[in-house]
Amino acid sequence: MISIFYDLETSERHTLGQILNYCFIAVDSEYREIARCVGDVRISVLQLPSPSAILANRVNVFEHQARARDSEREAALKILEFIDSQRNGGRNTVQLVGFNSNKFDFNFLRVTLIRNGLSQFMGWKLQHRDLLHLARKLYCQEPSFPRELCHGGAGGEELSLRLETLTQGFALLAGPQAHFSSDDVELTIALAKHFKERFGADLLTFESYEAEPAEARAERGEIVYRIEPNYADPTKGPAVLRPMGLINASSKYALWVDLERFAVSRNREAISWFTKGVAQFQLAAEAPAGAEDLKELLREAKKEFKNLTVNNFFGVSDADIEVDIFRLSMGARAALGSAIWAPQPGAKPPSRSKDEAEILRRYKIANQRWDDTVNPQAEKHLRAYALYRYGGKCKVSKYEVPGKGYEMQPSLTELLQQLRDLEQNGNEADRALLRDLRKFYYESFVYRLAGAELAPLSAQDAA
Repeated sequence: MISIFYDLETSERHTLGQILNYCFIAVDSEYREIARCVGDVRISVLQLPSPSAILANRVNVFEHQARARDSEREAALKILEFIDSQRNGGRNTVQLVGFNSNKFDFNFLRVTLIRNGLSQFMGWKLQHRDLLHLARKLYCQEPSFPRELCHGGAGGEELSLRLETLTQGFALLAGPQAHFSSDDVELTIALAKHFKERFGADLLTFESYEAEPAEARAERGEIVYRIEPNYADPTKGPAVLRPMGLINASSKYALWVDLERFAVSRNREAISWFTKGVAQFQLAAEAPAGAEDLKELLREAKKEFKNLTVNNFFGVSDADIEVDIFRLSMGARAALGSAIWAPQPGAKPPSRSKDEAEILRRYKIANQRWDDTVNPQAEKHLRAYALYRYGGKCKVSKYEVPGKGYEMQPSLTELLQQLRDLEQNGNEADRALLRDLRKFYYESFVYRLAGAELAPLSAQDAA
């Protein structure tokens, strides 16, 4: 089996952004490097990177643009070909491994590949491992784990299981984390090796979803307990137990209800979706006393959600298509790939769905040659996109958060205000990065074509 450790540094938290730099390192079962694929990605004309992402990743946007050679299209193809080379024509099982990668990096990767017409990877049998999941398990259940290394604050009441905290605590990192993808991947490999050598816990064989053997019992009404790190107050014990009841499951997915949350909310906020082999569900070794008292609550929950299944849990959203990329059917993804990689000039354009047409339009804008010869039609499309995305109209969450509404892409005005706020609170190195980011905003084609409507140049910024 080949394992590929990877990390992506991105321009946004959500998938409307893009990869800035990436690293994929293939290792054998002893964590010895076999091959690597590393690169920077030019910032697309569609993108105004968020100030917080620029600070977190320590990216000077102008130096980045001078260094980066590949467009997103070119980088996506290199990544796909690297993963495929380790599959050896499908003869090798490949698992993608990272730190918090199952929740963030893999989703960003697949959206990047799909919007660049490279959806064939969806048919590959890839497995997933996440070192954060193993760190949580060791913290909660391994007696010899030095938990004090993860506690901060004056009274040790703050828990951190970040990669930087763990690698510093285990003397694998001497200074601050660089937040460059190749450095982060090397740190992740070093920490995984350390966990194996010190605790006998091998990430490459670790299963995050431990609840599958308990599903048969849970279907009969048994309550199982999920164990999680006690982030709220680790001074009261390393872990908390969550009483969970099974609502519905298939071979790939499961819906579990947190009975304590259900007792308070009485709505579907108490239900969590689990993708088996990807999401973490850590089982407690034994149930605490009082489990029988929750049986009636579980019966109420099952009655309340009797019509809810893994097939209808997610309704159709109206979020931006790049946030909800799986609205595109398999056929639409294949057609998108043909349009991008095997175009037929002169042929009658096929009928496309609204979402497919929008993805293709953005792809063409991003890959247009933006210089003095740019065509008026491309400018028209980019201006419309800029007014939509950076004008407060772009929804970047699929579902409404009760009491908060939907998350929206920050407008250009809001991005500039975020930038000013971070400048006030940052050090000189931060301010230098942010000054260049502001200049990047004002020199962008987004601003040239739509800036007068989005955010007229303020006297403060002009100075």
